[in-house]
Amino acid sequence: MDSAISVTQLPDAPPPIMCNQQASTSNVTAISPSENTEISPKRFKPDFNIRSILEKSIPGENILKDLGSGNLSRNNRLKMVQILVAELMTMFGDRPKSDIKIAMARAVIEEFPFLKDEEGQGFEAWYTPGKGLHSATGWLEEKLRNMRRRINQEKNKTNISSSSATVSKSKLVQFTSLPESSISEEDYEGMVEWLKHHVEPLTKVKEFMSKTSVKRASWIREHSDLSVGAILKEHPRLIDTPGM
Repeated sequence: MDSAISVTQLPDAPPPIMCNQQASTSNVTAISPSENTEISPKRFKPDFNIRSILEKSIPGENILKDLGSGNLSRNNRLKMVQILVAELMTMFGDRPKSDIKIAMARAVIEEFPFLKDEEGQGFEAWYTPGKGLHSATGWLEEKLRNMRRRINQEKNKTNISSSSATVSKSKLVQFTSLPESSISEEDYEGMVEWLKHHVEPLTKVKEFMSKTSVKRASWIREHSDLSVGAILKEHPRLIDTPGM
């Protein structure tokens, strides 16, 4: 007799529960692509140490004394703006982004709270972003604009205006060539090195800036690929000498 294998039959699986498709879809809210906002990467925000920036500069000691007394004279405020803008241009070029300028303006009032404005966020006197048809304003922004204009003037000292396009070739050479410098290369290098470390006496600074102007313009033309920050490292008095 054949042995039989007893198989226990499992109960039939229950039939699938049929959902009311219309009811289920009415409870689902579709998210459109415009509503599905992505978290953008965190923007780079430099941590400016205003006190350290001032300490590195030549006039910084007097400015910090002024700030320590809870007062900032107009003259020292102008020098402070020059120093901070030089730092901005060295690190980020002559057109730093708005976030960078806000970070520096905010760092100023956080380091020296008595400089904070009573209205707004408190740093608007130092930098106010542009909005709509209104351009950005503030001491940092105005100095940046002046520096861009000054650097461009240095670069374009020998550029020909559009009205000169019809002049003869001989005159064209006269327009494009620099005048001969009145100082030797050795004197030029000595004056440039002195100017890197001195902001006064102002009469001597202006004298050396004037005497080195031709060779400085030639140097800038030969190094036209350099950034504004690199130019200011070699010729820092361009940013803080009145009339230059």
